[in-house]
Amino acid sequence: MEVLIAFAGTDPAVWETLATDFNIRRTPDTDTHAGFQAALDAVRTEIGQAIARSQQIHKPLFIAGHSLGAALAVLAAQFADSAGAMPRGVYGFGMPRAGGERFQMAYNNNARLGPVTYRLVHGLDVVARIPMSAIGFRHVGRELECTSGQKFDPAAALSALGSDVPEFSLGLAHTLVSRIEGLLSGHVLSPPGPGTFGPLFKYLPQPIRDHLQDSYYNALA
Repeated sequence: MEVLIAFAGTDPAVWETLATDFNIRRTPDTDTHAGFQAALDAVRTEIGQAIARSQQIHKPLFIAGHSLGAALAVLAAQFADSAGAMPRGVYGFGMPRAGGERFQMAYNNNARLGPVTYRLVHGLDVVARIPMSAIGFRHVGRELECTSGQKFDPAAALSALGSDVPEFSLGLAHTLVSRIEGLLSGHVLSPPGPGTFGPLFKYLPQPIRDHLQDSYYNALA
């Protein structure tokens, strides 16, 4: 048995989560993404309860999240560590950069956090490449990636601790534009997805389609 803290990603129907994503200032004290930090602060009570539960029953604490939730996962891991509850593992799926260089160094140099934080990147996932390092943001933990539509290989090498990959390159921007142009011409379609709106997913550009939850589920299943 273990205690798991899991964070969902951005919900387009909830304006607060969209506002969180677009508040890209960095906090002066923690050097973290201001929007992500505010979202984390809003659920500190619930996180504290999960931490207390882990400590009371002497069971390991795991933290995970997708997209916005992945960024919250690393901030929650830092909070848990400061409360004396070392996470056994932190897993981020399609994780955006959660802070600047000072945050990255403090997180990765903490032997209880950096080495047990894993960033999984599926294909061309655009969210895993933002906010861009060119404006001062940095990734934490180690990265494992797979090709679009393929499976994650548990035997594949992780990136070095401190690596800031993947980058938002001009190549990705060109791919995004090309896929949109292909979509408009009717020549390029992404795979459909599950649920009521799943059939519409085929109209999404690949860098966005690769980010969706079902893409990660299929790459892990």
